[in-house]
Amino acid sequence: MGIDLWQTRAPTPSFLARTGSKDRELWRVLAFPVLWSSVGLLIGAVLYFTAMSFSDELSRLFPTTAYGLRAAPLGRVRADQVAPNLGLMGEARRLLLIAAGPAGFAISTPLIGRWLMQRPALTWFTAAHKFRWRMLLAGLVMYCAATGLMMVVGGLANGFPKSPPLFRADEPLHVRAVYLVVSTVALLAAAAAEEVILRGWLLQQTAAFTRKLLIVLALNAVLFAFIHLDRDPLRNVALFASGVCLGVIALRTGGLEFGIGVHAGNNLMLAWFVATFPLGDLNGQMRLGDLIAQLIVTFSGLGLAELTVRWRPLRRIAFWT
Repeated sequence: MGIDLWQTRAPTPSFLARTGSKDRELWRVLAFPVLWSSVGLLIGAVLYFTAMSFSDELSRLFPTTAYGLRAAPLGRVRADQVAPNLGLMGEARRLLLIAAGPAGFAISTPLIGRWLMQRPALTWFTAAHKFRWRMLLAGLVMYCAATGLMMVVGGLANGFPKSPPLFRADEPLHVRAVYLVVSTVALLAAAAAEEVILRGWLLQQTAAFTRKLLIVLALNAVLFAFIHLDRDPLRNVALFASGVCLGVIALRTGGLEFGIGVHAGNNLMLAWFVATFPLGDLNGQMRLGDLIAQLIVTFSGLGLAELTVRWRPLRRIAFWT
């Protein structure tokens, strides 16, 4: 018997099958992004000012110290492209503020979808009857492990990063612990927002008009690369590959949970062990070797999702059963 590619005898992957006739009505299709973006901006503004107040409290509890100038980890930069190193509390505050706005869209998309498309809000996140937190955790833990292995290999070959955030000797242990928690919450929220817009709304909306999976996945990956506004061609190749893999993961697992974990895991490993996020793109041009390493890590996420789908013990832990 042949392999059933999508683990289902239905003609459409379960996550895409949640769309209905209203998803094909033109006025609803056009109104959806206008409404969810408007409401998302309002909710994001509330979350932003809430995060600002909370981060101000963090700064009072753990005073931020400027350690000097933070330059780019790779390549030369202009003087106006370096920023003061405000310590881990300053970085935690910035991560919260960066994630707060996008988090508004993670809330507005399913809410507007429920009202406009008249189907359950959960269907923009998963085809399961409830959000699968264990699936998200499985994607996060396994992808962090795979990325960590690649970091060790890269470190042995090219040298390890200097002063990774969680091992900064100039920061007290309790400050690093706070940074660990805050960065986890912030980057999980940011990943959920990006996934529900691109792999939730856009993937399903495209599939409402065509069942050709190559078109659905390719369009999603192109837009995923486009919204990052990166001028480096090789980095755009890496982004396109990430978009394809995250789209396939959503179809293979029947929802966004595993992909949110993978997406967040990628950013968290950078925030924890490489360098705190720069204000701009200061990393220079991606080299071919870096692209190959990035593609290996990216496709490892897809391989881990496939393992979760096919290996019964892991499926029992992370999947529907």
